[in-house]
Amino acid sequence: MNVLYVILITILLAGCGPSAEKMTATAVMAQAQTQTAAPTFTPTSTPAPSPTATLLPTITPTPRPRAKDGEIVSHLAPGEAPIGMPEAGHSIFFPESSSGFLIEFGGSPVKVQYALFLEKGDLPGGAVLEIHFENPTDPSTAFTTVVTDLSDDTITVLGKLVPLSDFKCQNYWMDVHIYSDGTSTQELGTHVQWVNFAFC
Repeated sequence: MNVLYVILITILLAGCGPSAEKMTATAVMAQAQTQTAAPTFTPTSTPAPSPTATLLPTITPTPRPRAKDGEIVSHLAPGEAPIGMPEAGHSIFFPESSSGFLIEFGGSPVKVQYALFLEKGDLPGGAVLEIHFENPTDPSTAFTTVVTDLSDDTITVLGKLVPLSDFKCQNYWMDVHIYSDGTSTQELGTHVQWVNFAFC
């Protein structure tokens, strides 16, 4: 009798228990719920901001009013004066330049004038030179000589006659401004030559 009860209970448990298909389906559903409940995230990187280029303003030199031959103009020194005897000047327009003074003894007071010698280089046809010679009594101004004839290979330019007593024993500057023609106010470039005054 006890054996019969054990067999019946075993049959009942076997009939009420889940089938293999149900157990498999239950396992699949549980796995699907687990994946839904805990999704995986793929990290995404935020691109670094690219630098923004800042445009700088173009600086155009302010055209300087053209000076007339013999005129006195405002003009600061084109740099520091060299120590001792100045060397020859060099530029693309004038590969070499030299300088000196001419003395005029015929009158009173004795007068001198700047002398500038320019070896012609890469100058455009029709170019005009405006040479500024330092005023020995006012270094913030200059005497002007305009040269339109550039046909010679060596261009000689003389400055204004100045009393000998106006000069000191020091170096003085000469600044050559190059223009494409007689009316242009935009410089093509400049050339600087220093000269030593030793008549003292």
